[in-house]
Amino acid sequence: MVGGCGLSHQCAGEAGLGDRFTAAGVSWTSAGENIGQGNAGNNQAEIIAAANGLTDLMLAEVAPNDGHRKNLLNSGFKRIGLAVTRGADGRVWVTQDFVN
Repeated sequence: MVGGCGLSHQCAGEAGLGDRFTAAGVSWTSAGENIGQGNAGNNQAEIIAAANGLTDLMLAEVAPNDGHRKNLLNSGFKRIGLAVTRGADGRVWVTQDFVN
């Protein structure tokens, strides 16, 4: 996402989410993904605060537009993978991947 495709669950030419999990050796039968983007300064505390703020916004979603919230609260998901990075432009990118 940081490299150019933007806020997208699947960049051009990239395998689908399930195929990416399988290629990484992850066993799964159901999966979900949350992505988000915000802004932060160039220090660890601000980057963490931005990532936490994005997650807080996801948890505050209301139906019918609450897919992120449903992923976070889904008791069927037993494992989570997290990635947080900051681009040179100051944007913080968050990916939360979930599997059972």
